[in-house]
Parts: sequence; C-alpha cells; structure tokens
Amino acid sequence: MQGNAKINHAMLFGVELGIWFAVNFILSAFAVHHTWAGFLTWFITFYIIWGIYRSAIHFKETECEGKITYGQCLSYILWLVFFASLVSAAIKVCYLKWGDSSYLGYLYNQSMLTIDQMNLSKTDEERQLLTDSLSLMLQPARFSLCYILIDLWEGLVVSLLLSAFVSRRKTSAPVNE
Repeated sequence: MQGNAKINHAMLFGVELGIWFAVNFILSAFAVHHTWAGFLTWFITFYIIWGIYRSAIHFKETECEGKITYGQCLSYILWLVFFASLVSAAIKVCYLKWGDSSYLGYLYNQSMLTIDQMNLSKTDEERQLLTDSLSLMLQPARFSLCYILIDLWEGLVVSLLLSAFVSRRKTSAPVNE
C-alpha cells in the first residue's frame, strides 16, 4: 500500500458518503414538519454505516492486498469521514442559506425555549450574551463547521467498531490428512 493510496481512496469514496451525510441532514430538517422523514433518516444512517464498511472492505481488497491492520483501517475510515464531512458541510451551507433558512430559526426558537425553561440566564446581560452567542452559532457556515466536528466524532465511534470487523484475518479451513 502506498502512502497516498489511502487518502486518494478516502477522497473518492468520501464524496459519495458526503452526499449521503447531506441527504440525511436535509431529511432530518424535514423531520421537524414531516414524521416520515424522521423514519427515513434512520434507514439512511444504517445505509451510511454499511457504506463505510463496504468502502473499508474495498480499500482492504484493492489497496492492501486483502490484509489490513486495525490501525490502518481506523485511519482510513477517519479520512473517509473527514472528506465526507467536508462535502456534506458545503452542501449544508448551500441548503441552509438558499434552501430552507427557516430551519436555523426553528433551532434558535427551540434553544431559547430551553434556556428559558432551565433558567440559565439570571440577568438581562446574561440573556443578551446567550442570545448573541446563539445567533452567531446558528449562521449557516458556522453551523456547518460545527457539524464537521460532530461527523468526525461519530466517525470515530463508528471506526472503532467497524475496524475490528474489517481487519479480521481470513482463516483457512484446516486440511485433513
């Protein structure tokens, strides 16, 4: 396996995976008003996990000659998720800016209700600081950048589990004499 083969493979398959990340996010935004979209996001989530697994197997078979260590697989999946999250973030910015800008407003209102219910702001200055911080956070570009971190965290958890399955060595059946 060459050094750049892992990154090139992850970039190639990361584009498709990033599109699925974005579709899943858009459906979760629809789920605010349509229950069916919430159910569909679960199916897409499982499809994404299966796609990560299949991509890692493809990498193992084509670039690693059928043998891959746990660490190599972990590294590959993290690169894959990193590139997917970049593609997804770009699509999310476009969607939130020009597609459905009301979703961030919905999140803002829900966050303010939570802040009020939890009595997090004791004074007017604290409430203003929370409001300003939340307004900055819920801008399309910043929101999408935060999602990169969320995707990477979820990718780490998934990669820790899937790497064990992908890196298993094939054992041949014992030969009877």
